[in-house]
This record gives sequence, structure tokens and C-alpha cells, in this order.
Amino acid sequence: MTGRGHAHGAVTILNATATGIGCALAVRGGAQATWTTQNEDASLHLRGGPDDRLARAVAAECADLLPSPGADVTVTCVAPPSRGLKTSSSVAAALVRAAAASAGRALADAVVEARAVDASHRAGVTLTGAFDDQCATVRGGCHVTDNAARRILASPSAKPWQVAIWVPQASLPKERLRGLDVAAASAGARQAERLARDGRLPEAMTANGRAFHAVYSAAGLPVDERPTQAALAQGALGAGLSGTGPAVAALFDARVDLPAIPGGTWQWTEAIP
Repeated sequence: MTGRGHAHGAVTILNATATGIGCALAVRGGAQATWTTQNEDASLHLRGGPDDRLARAVAAECADLLPSPGADVTVTCVAPPSRGLKTSSSVAAALVRAAAASAGRALADAVVEARAVDASHRAGVTLTGAFDDQCATVRGGCHVTDNAARRILASPSAKPWQVAIWVPQASLPKERLRGLDVAAASAGARQAERLARDGRLPEAMTANGRAFHAVYSAAGLPVDERPTQAALAQGALGAGLSGTGPAVAALFDARVDLPAIPGGTWQWTEAIP
């Protein structure tokens, strides 16, 4: 039996690596997955993904649902990996939904999120568990979360903003970030949390981006402030690094012409309130 799953894309409002509190905003795009059980073959075959770590981790986390560990799995995701664009969170949620659907099951959002976070930890593709990202990719909207407790603290109202994303050519693998001391970003992260809880999401995005850009730049990571500055100069309501970067996201009331920034390209999408 073949099951299909979808999850939204997302961008960062608040990076959880400094304080454990995160916030992500759902955007159009995301990931699609199909999962076809192969009872006669115990192997998992992945088509369309960069590697099969996450698919295998989802198979392990959903083993209680699946009649066989064998499957033919396909994944498509509009966002490239290792840029801070929630690719692994979107793919994990889409895979969990597809795996469950292949067994004739439709899981509640909270169950999808829990299994996707566990699979992301198992596959080693997350630093914090990315519960905030999972809530956005699974439920839509915007959610402030305690990632360690896997608890939603607030769900501030979002608008159908136009979202400009500067997608860099360079990637930033999670391995380069493990063990990095981001304590210097804590004050900015707490400010961003207060703003997000008050519903001032664009301002929170800017405050968060400023704090983490300073830390990552000081550590010699390939982050670039020019896309943020360009977006704000063109009237963005808020702009900053998405996730651990080096991608940048910016919120607008309407689409505008943005200047080309060497090293990446601008793409437009829309927030999902």
C-alpha cells in the first residue's frame, strides 16, 4: 500500500539553540513524501533525498505501524538542505505522515511532531530537536515552544506575509555547529522571545537574526549580513537569519524588487497563518 504525506516549509522567528525556546513561522512549499510498503523486500529504497538517514530513522520510529521494514520511499522538498530552511523538519514530518498512511493510519498532529522529532534526533540532523520547526511544518501558523519539554508556550497570530528568502549557494552542515558556544546570543534571544509572545513577529525575527549573526560571524561561519540589510532597506517588516543560516528570511506586506546579493538568490513564498 502507498501512503502520501505533506508538510509545510518554515522560517525562523527565534533560534532555540541559545535558550531552548524557539519559534518558527510556516510558509508555503515544504516537502512531499510517498511510502510504498514492500513486504517481499526488507530493504528501504529512497529516491529523491540527499541521503537515507532520515527515512531510515522514520522507519524505525514508525516500526509499530508498519507491516514490514521494507519500503520504496520518495521525497521532494523545495528547500535545499543545510541552509537553515527547515528542510529536515519538513521532510521528517512528511515521511511520518506517508509511512502512517501506508499502513492506513492518520496520525494526530502531536503524534506526527513527536515521531518526527525523535526521528530527527536518531538521524543526527537536529541540534535542539527542532520542536518549534515541527509545529510550524505540521500545523501551520507560528508557535513559540519549549523544545526540551516539547511544549507549545504561545501561538501568536501571523499574517499572510510575503516572505523573501535569500537562499545561499553555500551550506552550513550541523556538524560545524555542534559544540559552538552561543551564550552571547542569549540576551537577544530572550528579547526576541518577548517580542514573539507579544505578537510582534517581524521585530522578533530581526532581533533574533542580529543576535545570532554576531555570534556566528565571530565564530567564522559563512553568514552574510548583506541580505538582511538589503531587505530592511527595501521596506521589510523584519529580516534575519533563518535557523543556523546561512539563509536569510524577510517579511513584507507586498513583494518588492530586491537587489541581487552575490553568493545566493532571492526566492519568494508566503506565510501560512
